[in-house]
Amino acid sequence: IIRQSIAAVMPDEAVKRTLAGKKFDDGKIVLVAAGKAAWQMADAAHMVLGSQIDKGVVITKYDHIKGPIGDFKLYEAGHPIPDENSFKATQAAIDAVEGLTEKDDVIFLLSGGGSALFEKPLVSGAKVTGKVLAQGKAKKILVFKYKAKSNYRRRQGHRQPFTKVAIEKIEA
Repeated sequence: IIRQSIAAVMPDEAVKRTLAGKKFDDGKIVLVAAGKAAWQMADAAHMVLGSQIDKGVVITKYDHIKGPIGDFKLYEAGHPIPDENSFKATQAAIDAVEGLTEKDDVIFLLSGGGSALFEKPLVSGAKVTGKVLAQGKAKKILVFKYKAKSNYRRRQGHRQPFTKVAIEKIEA
């Protein structure tokens, strides 16, 4: 039962169930997938829809591409910190959906890590210079856990680490 439950919620299986039997308009179908499970989801969509998909862009973490998918453009990029490949891949996805009409469909598949992988800077070429002013731990927070009628009581403290930064200059 546990294995069947886990298999049923896998990203690729969810995509297959969702797209199976789905009817699309006469327009183009463009697929954009971003996240750590992007390759698996895009591969599942390609298995179901095949040549119905006109363009595909897949953006995933380094070493997560397991092979080509049709003629989709596959990109590996930085996670959890976006890098230059993240920006190039995001631009490729934006280019893929440009010029579409209301008759066209976009299948956008997003999984964990997508926010770091699908990234576009607001100001290209910007440089931020800062200085670390302080590092330390915040005031202690006490957490009490209590369960009635079972003599279970716990007290635990936590101090959240922090870094105080001063932005000195932003060059655009």
